[in-house]
Amino acid sequence: MNSREVWVKLGEGGLHAHKTNVYAVVRKLKRGGYSFRIVERGFNGYTVSTKTERYESLEALFAEVSPRDLYRALQNHPEPDAKEVWAEELELLKKLLEKPAEKKTITPTRQATLAEVLS
Repeated sequence: MNSREVWVKLGEGGLHAHKTNVYAVVRKLKRGGYSFRIVERGFNGYTVSTKTERYESLEALFAEVSPRDLYRALQNHPEPDAKEVWAEELELLKKLLEKPAEKKTITPTRQATLAEVLS
């Protein structure tokens, strides 16, 4: 596997013994931009691929692949130098996926006695 390429698992189909896995293959291009294609890999090794599309920005690619799935695939990339290649994208995805912590207002509770409850 190439460090400039990441395979994002989108799903699987078929029966238990005859599964077909569907992947989104995102490649970071050397001259800027990204390429995207869908690959179906069958249980017997048969592979079908769609036509490669080119995107200029990572945000445009989010229409095809969810940011959470892309981030997870980049974090689990098997190549050791892949995190260096995708460092800028990892930071962008991390900021995008972080949710600001919402402060909950704590309502003060009042302790009631048994006499107040029964009356």
